[in-house]
Amino acid sequence: MIGYIKHEIWYLYQDKLYRNASYLMLSNIIIALTGFFFWLIAARLYTPEDVGLATALISAMGLFVVFSTSGFDPTFIRFLPSMNSEERSRFISTAFLFSIAVSAILSVIFILFIDFFAPKLDILKFPVYSLIFILFTIVACMFFLLNGMFIARRKCSFLLIKTSLQCILKVLFLPFLILVMGMGIWVGIFLSYSFSIIVALFFALFLLLRVYPRIKICFDIKVLKKAFKFLSGNYISSIFSQLPNFLFPIIVLNLVSGADAAYFYMPWHIFFIFLSFIGPINAALLMEGSYKKDIRKDQGKAIKLSFLVVLGGIALFFMFGRPLLSLFGKGYADSVNLLYVLALSLIPASINQIYLTVKNIRKEIREFTGMNVFIYSSSLVLGTLSIPYFGIIGIGYGWLIGQTLGVVWIGLKIFKNSLRKQ
Repeated sequence: MIGYIKHEIWYLYQDKLYRNASYLMLSNIIIALTGFFFWLIAARLYTPEDVGLATALISAMGLFVVFSTSGFDPTFIRFLPSMNSEERSRFISTAFLFSIAVSAILSVIFILFIDFFAPKLDILKFPVYSLIFILFTIVACMFFLLNGMFIARRKCSFLLIKTSLQCILKVLFLPFLILVMGMGIWVGIFLSYSFSIIVALFFALFLLLRVYPRIKICFDIKVLKKAFKFLSGNYISSIFSQLPNFLFPIIVLNLVSGADAAYFYMPWHIFFIFLSFIGPINAALLMEGSYKKDIRKDQGKAIKLSFLVVLGGIALFFMFGRPLLSLFGKGYADSVNLLYVLALSLIPASINQIYLTVKNIRKEIREFTGMNVFIYSSSLVLGTLSIPYFGIIGIGYGWLIGQTLGVVWIGLKIFKNSLRKQ
């Protein structure tokens, strides 16, 4: 039995799709574990209102990262392998400069109109905090932009190292900034999250130079034209897929209260971390599709692995969801029904992601973009409209319905294609 297990592990490790997917999934496991302890420390030390403000501030920063970097990761994965060293250098440098400029502009606009976007985050009116927010947003853009560059070169182990360093530092900085430095909870949470990204970024740039040793600083719009259609489609799709993740905490804060934002954020955060386990499988599939013409075998592997992860996740959520949330406090445990509803959405979400990845590999960008916009805009609108009637669990209902509508889209598309063939 031991020999059989060793043989199977070696077989899986030798398979590039499984190996790189395992690195990415391990990276997400580390994010999940450290994120759990990070928010557990915050929730145990301070009030839900303060935690809610911190989650809204981090969500705002994450939202600008999404608007600045969306579309680049899949574009790196799809196009960098086929580029020569000079083109790769210009493409990477242009992507960095573009993301830095967009993140800075969006952060300034957000701060100037803070009374309109998020009046409860009025601390950003102070010049020192506003400057820190802008700087950390730019750094976060650079940090997350590296993911697609590593995956494109099949160096997912470097991504694992980068992520692990940032996650560990995040947890270590939190008690230091709050207990030792005496900073306020939500300021301490934000700074610990941001400082960890800065330190990890410097180390990650060293790894980047090992993979791409000839990067020159330049801005060449021509290099983007080669992948413009693919990049623009993935940009729109990535934004819509991430909007619910970052907008819902801010929406709950504005429509309900800071405490409800915290009670919502914990199950939502736990769910989204687990949902990200499906992402590495599809990223590995996209990576292999960039090197191969026939992906049917890899597609079957991705489907099997996705459903294995999903079924395990649903079982874990229903068995340990309440005990897990109760660690944060009674108010958090009472939001376990939201976690149950979100867990059920893993089934349609996994189906949608496999289908969308195949469309991305085939460069069928119109359907890829349209389906993404349809799914996530439906989830966002339905979830927001459900809050006044069902409370924070209404967001779960909206999300579940939105993902189910995606499966309906796939079914109608398959039915339409079958009629066309007949």
